[in-house]
Amino acid sequence: MTGSDMRRASLEELKAMDEAGELAHPSNSPDGEDLGDKFWQDAELHPPRTTAVVSLTLSQSTIDFFKGRANDPESTMSDILEAYVASHNS
Repeated sequence: MTGSDMRRASLEELKAMDEAGELAHPSNSPDGEDLGDKFWQDAELHPPRTTAVVSLTLSQSTIDFFKGRANDPESTMSDILEAYVASHNS
């Protein structure tokens, strides 16, 4: 598939394309493996993480610390805060 074959579509657009027969449904597509009852008995639901955009005032040394150690300092700070919350909720 080339880059020109790729495009964005919302769920509603995909549903409309499917109803109009514009989506491919190859007849030779594999059905996928049967996961079995044991899999579903032990399965755990993990809802998607929700996030909120916040504004923080941080010292320059804190910003420099994370920028020097991570490609994505905001995500690293978020992960650290989540670990802190988890440790206090257990």
